Amino acid sequence: DGIRRNLDPGEPVDVDPGLLSEAERQQRGIVPLPAGLEIALDSLAHDEVLRNALGPELVRAFLAVRRAEWEALRGKELADEVKLLLERY
Repeated sequence: DGIRRNLDPGEPVDVDPGLLSEAERQQRGIVPLPAGLEIALDSLAHDEVLRNALGPELVRAFLAVRRAEWEALRGKELADEVKLLLERY
């Protein structure tokens, strides 16, 4: 998408963005990745570029599976979560 639209990628980031202050990240235009699965799924659901790249059927199926997984894992202890995911995948 960026290549098609000739977007400028901006200046390279040559340090770990996690070591920058919030103000420095904002100044450089660095947006953090989603901090959790629920936020990531909502971000995908609203990202037109990714939805178009993946196609509506794949996005719908991926979101349905991951949201069901989120519901199944929400509130579980880490050991139970790991066990479930190892059994499933």
